[in-house]
Amino acid sequence: MVKIRCRHCDKNTDRNDIHYSESEIFGSNRYEEGEPFCHQCYEDLFTMCCDCDHELPRNRIYRSEHSNDYVYCEDCYYERYTNCDVCDAEVEREEASYDEDYYYCNSCWEERDRNISLESYSSGASFVIKESETYDKNPFKRLASLEVETILGSDWGDVRDGCPPDWMMTTDGSLPEDGAEFLLKAPQNGDMLYESIDSLALHLRMNSCYPNTSCGLHVHIDARDLQWEELKGVLLVGKKVEKYLYKMIPTSRLNSTWCRPLPMSVESILSIDSNESFIDTWYDSCSNSPSLDKYNSSRYHGMNMHARIYLGSIEFRYHSGTNNPRKMKNWLYLCQAIVKTGIQVGRSLESDGEFYTDFRKKLVKLYTEADREITFTEFVETLHLSDDVVDYVLKRIDKFTEPDESIVEFSSNAMQLTYP
Repeated sequence: MVKIRCRHCDKNTDRNDIHYSESEIFGSNRYEEGEPFCHQCYEDLFTMCCDCDHELPRNRIYRSEHSNDYVYCEDCYYERYTNCDVCDAEVEREEASYDEDYYYCNSCWEERDRNISLESYSSGASFVIKESETYDKNPFKRLASLEVETILGSDWGDVRDGCPPDWMMTTDGSLPEDGAEFLLKAPQNGDMLYESIDSLALHLRMNSCYPNTSCGLHVHIDARDLQWEELKGVLLVGKKVEKYLYKMIPTSRLNSTWCRPLPMSVESILSIDSNESFIDTWYDSCSNSPSLDKYNSSRYHGMNMHARIYLGSIEFRYHSGTNNPRKMKNWLYLCQAIVKTGIQVGRSLESDGEFYTDFRKKLVKLYTEADREITFTEFVETLHLSDDVVDYVLKRIDKFTEPDESIVEFSSNAMQLTYP
């Protein structure tokens, strides 16, 4: 009878009682069938992963902190378990709460949501600031970022590999399989931001990408320095100008659940008097609870203030998808103008008014009178919209809706000024 020497104890063992291993626990494998071990040594040195049933050296097993009954290979263990990024406790992936790149055990997740404040974003969001050296074409110095959703016209790998360096390409659950989302890697401002938009638009055009009704253009305006006073003002301005923003979008967007109207009244916004009441007013109006959950349903409004809590930004979600750089820039300009005017309104409301200019008095009155709707002329003048942006807004309104009386009047006056 053929005898084979055990690789561990050196005993000659009947071939029928030999177990072969490919684990190479004693260095490189010199045998075609694998390293030979007698039955006893094999039992002492090896076991099986309880998930994948592959052979597992006992000195390389992984066990859960909560049970010694199951052993895993490294791959299977980390597929099943992870660690809380706050307390480092082991947690099953299926039971863990996940937010961006962070895992939480149940207790840390609950604690995280109990302490929501306007500074909460700092624990879940970080970015490298990239500021422009010039502001000739884009006058706004406040940082901003864009999310551009599109349908791919070329192979995913080809589009990704040629992506401009300031952008990253990713998937999004709201898009079909051939859809993609392009995100700025870091917020930018001024002419640098416009140049980044141009580079992405060229890349999308070169790859025959196109938007459909599932796509949107989202703009994030940096709001890390804004507190309840300024945020209150931005909400007031947003509430009053929103009717014109909705006139600029197609009915497919208008009737979607992704960019609903602001949920609170002017009176409710005016009652905000602290950071805490800003948070409570926003989430109560959305019939939700404060959280750092990315997909908190309060985010699905045209103006998303959940982003202020979660990311430190104000997100504008109204616009339909586009790969057109002119449309992207004009929409960005409009969003920046809303935030800038809102900051003025909010700060004016909370000051004593002693140094108000006539324009500032008009501004505050216009955006705080609950029953007073603003005209299109007031919309343009108070936001200080450029001629190019006004032209863009009017063309969008003409394309998607019927102009109201104030728009017709504005257009008529503009024609008279242009052609006396």
